[in-house]
Amino acid sequence: MTLDHATAHDLLESLARARAAHDGDGLTALFSSDALVAPEYLANDTPGWEGVLKHGVYHTRKGLGVDESVLWGDFFFVDALAKAIE
Repeated sequence: MTLDHATAHDLLESLARARAAHDGDGLTALFSSDALVAPEYLANDTPGWEGVLKHGVYHTRKGLGVDESVLWGDFFFVDALAKAIE
């Protein structure tokens, strides 16, 4: 499956519906995740970008991994998408 903006948005809507039916945190998950599929954060249309999400930070004070993708951010984002299609 290609992860484009529309696909990610559809998956996140499914996730939000499923979680909202079970708890109030589903709406929080929707708003957080929906923002991440905006072109500003989703790196699928950014040539040469190594990762799924943009603008992550590893260690701000030391200037390490600032405004890059971080493995754990990509993992939890993709995990949420995978749960949405289960």
